[in-house]
Formats: sequence, structure tokens, C-alpha cells
Amino acid sequence: MLTFNNREIATAFWLFVFLIFVLSKSDVRKSVKNVFAMLFEWRISLSLFLMLAFTSSILYLLNYFSLWNMGLIKDTVIWFLFAGVPLYVRWITSKSDQNIFNKIVIENIKLILLIEFVVNVYTFSLITELILVPVVSFVVMLNTYAEIKQPNSTVSKFLSGLQTVIGLSIVFFALTQAIESYDKMFAITNLRGFLLPILLSIFSAPFVYLMALYSAYDLLFTRLEMGREKSSNLKRYAKIELFKYCKLNRLKVQNALNMSTYNIMSVQNKQDVNDMINAYQKAWK
Repeated sequence: MLTFNNREIATAFWLFVFLIFVLSKSDVRKSVKNVFAMLFEWRISLSLFLMLAFTSSILYLLNYFSLWNMGLIKDTVIWFLFAGVPLYVRWITSKSDQNIFNKIVIENIKLILLIEFVVNVYTFSLITELILVPVVSFVVMLNTYAEIKQPNSTVSKFLSGLQTVIGLSIVFFALTQAIESYDKMFAITNLRGFLLPILLSIFSAPFVYLMALYSAYDLLFTRLEMGREKSSNLKRYAKIELFKYCKLNRLKVQNALNMSTYNIMSVQNKQDVNDMINAYQKAWK
């Protein structure tokens, strides 16, 4: 059975109000239509389908070890929409040479996750949450805007301090409630809810890595198609040599994308390709 805490109900309410307001404007409705049309582009649709299939296989595995059940379907959907998809998009579009596995694992074993869990388990009354959610959102948006437009200004410092005070107050309330009713915090259902996003994020790392690798190769091979005209045999040779060098190492592919000494768009013969690969190898060392 799906259950929603007061903070989730308040957030859903204000999101609904915001959507009604936004969709009342014709220009925004056109933009929304364009976004939905983009989602049905075959590459994006295929990526989302593959991610959904991979997530389902993770859930099957977690269910086998009694770490997931249908009572966590709400948490799963929230993770998929607001953590899983952004995680995927972030690494697919990233030009960073950071190690994906290490980054995802480190991000999911921080102490802040425990604090977030406690804060989400213990919420205020519905009336308080209905007031708190828009107020906090407004302060965060103002602070973000102030930091971009006027960093280190008096307004920015004030809003940052106000955001900290609000955050610490919420954490203090949640920790107080947790101490008074620790049995609720350590209930099996809550512990599963705490572990679920961590396990889903970590177990999704292989899929995210492979898709990021594919995306990097796709961009590299797209550059090969550009620039000076090349024969099919030369392009095939270049792709084979690039794959033999990079293999399944995304960092090597990213290194090849970032280098400009030997431009892949300018190769004219096999010797140019070999020289380009040699340059990549020297830079990698």
C-alpha cells in the first residue's frame, strides 16, 4: 500500500499548483509539447527503456534478497525520476575524466544521506509542511540567484545564513523525534527505504558507465564522419584502431575527444590514423 508523508503531500500539492499556473501560458504549453516530442526521439526512448529494464533487473535481485517489495514502489519511482534519470543524463553529457564507479559510490556513502533519511522520516504537521515547502524553495531559489548575480554580497550572505538556519532547524527537529521514537527509525520498512536509493544508484553504475562509454564513442565516430572526405575503408580502419586503443576505457575515449593535436576530422590515410593513435598513447602515459 502506498503511503505518503506530510512533506511529500505538501510537495505534490505545490507542484500541482505550479504546473497549473505554468501550463496556463500558451508559450509554455508549446515548450512542453516540444519536450515530449523530444522524449519520443528513438535514441532517448531507447535509452530510457534500457534504463528501465536495467532498474527492473536490479529490483528483481533486491527482491530475491528481501531488500525490496511492492511497498517500496513509490520510493522506486521517485528515485528513477529524480535521481536515476538525472544521474544517467549527467554522466552521458559530462566531459569529465572522473571515474564513474568511484564517484557514484563515494556520493552514496556520505553521512549527509543518513541525515536526509532522518529528515524525511520525521516530518512536521501537514499545515506546517504546506507553509514550509514553498518558503524553503523560495529562499533556495533567491540564494542561488544572488550567488550567481552578486556572489559574496550582503544579500547573498544573508540568504545563505537563512538557508542554513532553516536547514539546521529541520535537522534538529528530526533528530529530536528520532531519539524519542528510535523504534520507528529502525523499523525494517524504513531501513529498506534508506538503503534503496543507495543500492539502486550503486548497482546502476555499470549501466551508466556503458551508456557513457557508448555516447563518447558515438561522438568520437561522429567527428570522424566530419571534416575532410574519407573513404569507407579508412573510416572503418580508424574505428577499429580507436577501439583497439581505447577498448572499454571511457577515460581513454574522453582523452581522445579532448585532444586537439591530431584532429580526427583531418585524417587522410592510415598513417595519419596511426600517428593519431600514437599521440593518444603518449598523452595517456
